[in-house]
Amino acid sequence: ERGLAYDREIAQARVQEERGWQAQGSFAPKSDGKAELVVSLTDRNGKMLSGLDVKAHLTSSIARKHDLDVALHEVSAGEYRVDVDAASGSWMLDLVVMQNGEQMFRSHNRVTLR
Repeated sequence: ERGLAYDREIAQARVQEERGWQAQGSFAPKSDGKAELVVSLTDRNGKMLSGLDVKAHLTSSIARKHDLDVALHEVSAGEYRVDVDAASGSWMLDLVVMQNGEQMFRSHNRVTLR
């Protein structure tokens, strides 16, 4: 079963690469001491991608107890945001993007909150 799961992951990665979607993630500090996680999603031609279900797992570089799971909300075409109670520092941002119950995109990137 482990081999089948690996084969599925490889197939999904191949399809994702062919799709050519891109994600940009960043933090925007807020005056209340919190931050806003901002993610922009585009297709291979730079067109903003709308109507998607975007979830993120943020892994703290400080301690596991600070890790966060959040659902982002689309605020404009292809731009998804959510307020987070995150400390300054480096975070790993794992995104999962779904459309109609199907995983369309995954990414794993480092983002920094200053």
